[in-house]
Amino acid sequence: MIWKLSYVLITLLIPRVYSALTWRKLQVNGSPPLSRRDVGFGYWAEGNSLVLFGGRTGAREQDTWLFDLDTEQWKKIYPTNKPERRYSMVSGVLQKQSLFIVSLGQGPDPSTPLSADDQIKYNDVWALDLRDRTWTRLSVSNEGPSERYGGHGGTHVDSSHFWVGGGFAPDHRRHSDTFRIDFSLYNRTVNMTSLSWELVDPGAANFNQYNPFTPHARCLHASTLSSPSDLFIFGGCMSGGRAGGPCPTQDSWHYSLQSRSWSQLPFCSSGRAYAAMAPLDSNTVVLYGGIDAMNRQTIYQTLDRYPEDELIVLNVENNRWTRYRSLPDPDHRYPERREGHAMVSDGNGSIYMFGGRDIYNDVYFNDIWLLSGNLSDQEVLGSCSVVWFTWVHMHGLLNSIAWGFILPSGVLVARYYRKKESTAWFWAHRILQMTGLVFTLVAAIMIFAVSSTPTFPHAIIGILLLVGVSQQPINGILRPHKKEEEPKSKRRACWEAWHKTIGYLCVALGLVNSTLGHLLIVGPPAVWITWVVLVGVWVLLFIIHEIKHWYKSYKSSLYKIEQLKNDIVSPENKESLEAQGTSISNSIPETVPLTNFNGGNTI
Repeated sequence: MIWKLSYVLITLLIPRVYSALTWRKLQVNGSPPLSRRDVGFGYWAEGNSLVLFGGRTGAREQDTWLFDLDTEQWKKIYPTNKPERRYSMVSGVLQKQSLFIVSLGQGPDPSTPLSADDQIKYNDVWALDLRDRTWTRLSVSNEGPSERYGGHGGTHVDSSHFWVGGGFAPDHRRHSDTFRIDFSLYNRTVNMTSLSWELVDPGAANFNQYNPFTPHARCLHASTLSSPSDLFIFGGCMSGGRAGGPCPTQDSWHYSLQSRSWSQLPFCSSGRAYAAMAPLDSNTVVLYGGIDAMNRQTIYQTLDRYPEDELIVLNVENNRWTRYRSLPDPDHRYPERREGHAMVSDGNGSIYMFGGRDIYNDVYFNDIWLLSGNLSDQEVLGSCSVVWFTWVHMHGLLNSIAWGFILPSGVLVARYYRKKESTAWFWAHRILQMTGLVFTLVAAIMIFAVSSTPTFPHAIIGILLLVGVSQQPINGILRPHKKEEEPKSKRRACWEAWHKTIGYLCVALGLVNSTLGHLLIVGPPAVWITWVVLVGVWVLLFIIHEIKHWYKSYKSSLYKIEQLKNDIVSPENKESLEAQGTSISNSIPETVPLTNFNGGNTI
């Protein structure tokens, strides 16, 4: 009876506990590799082994290791030829060919191999033959990605293609392109004469960072393939070099080879760089880890760092993220929260994770964790509505207030609501413009403190606007004063032309640059759509006021002509003109120049 009861309890409890995604730390036999991060990593099905190359410890490495999952033992291999020391490369195993492929990466000059001064970025392609344990540098027949590191790509267990894209180049340019190589015709006896790069997606060059319908140029992002034709990327760093944007960022994207297009996924995680992704199965992608506080950009987020049991899981069918709670290993342990780790799938519902760096301490890992199970009994950890606010967001908020409301209102008041009998318009104009200037200066200080060299369009235009609006108050103080009964001097006319022209140009350019900023920050589509609508409202408002302004001027001109006619044909003028022998009709002008007759008090 007791035995039967125990059997029932075990039957009921075990599926409930162990069917959920659970971590297990593998027990390693023998001497493991040095603790490290940013490695090349892959799973080899034929040998049921994990493959590791390079990475960084304190130095940059170029060693090659195999971990036998049956014996849970590391083995270092010693090929005579191997890739240069590097880290942050793209890698993966082609199962049909038993090849471990490595491309891109960054490392020291080969003449100073122990240096941490990473001067060299790579775009070569290397293949490790996992059967005979030899490395070969491959010849590819056409031009592919430029030298770079921190890109996206890899392989899928059911495909013979190796994908590469994105990353950070030596000229400080971030990329958004995607390439791949087809290894289906690979011949071990011939040095890859059949290999060539296919440009899958070119990105959009420099202006990609303002296109809301494709992922912006970035590096250090997570990526994986859920199928041979579906690529996913998340997060990374978009600021620095010739690009701008959050660093880290929180957006995620899906590229479909069938439609040859990108689609943005809903937000779920805080922004992260150096995270890792891997497919659990063809319908499930797991995102884990990463660092969410880079370059002092983060001001506030809902969670003070992500929980140790957090897994962010994507349902590929509906492109929806969910935050799940994972289960610990039998010793109630979770992996330490980390960045720069590597994750791979075995194609059978298990994910292996290696190494990385503790996000709280400068401690590197060389452990191996297995994540296995399914989502049937997984506990949802919490909502995806994670609040994540950075100094970049604050910069955008202040500038949106300044250029979306305050400064255009000041120009509107000065141009269309001037009244001769009142100076209220002048004080309203002065207060609005000074307030807008303060907002702009504070926003500029914020972004200069946490961002990089301003070498991209939004930053360059922003600096020009900062100079333009900063000189306007000084220009206003130095204005030549004009008494009402005196004619306008040339100096006053030149001052008015300068002050008004710069003011109008700044407001117009400010609306344009703020639009670029909303697109650059990669916020939810509702944010930039709302801003574009607001800009449209301002344009419409100025057009309506301008039409009314010129119509009023036109009516005033007609009134002046009538007044002039009445003055000329008055009895006194009629007698004077007849005495001079001048015709009345010749003395009446056909028109009067359409100057601004609507009055206005010049201050």
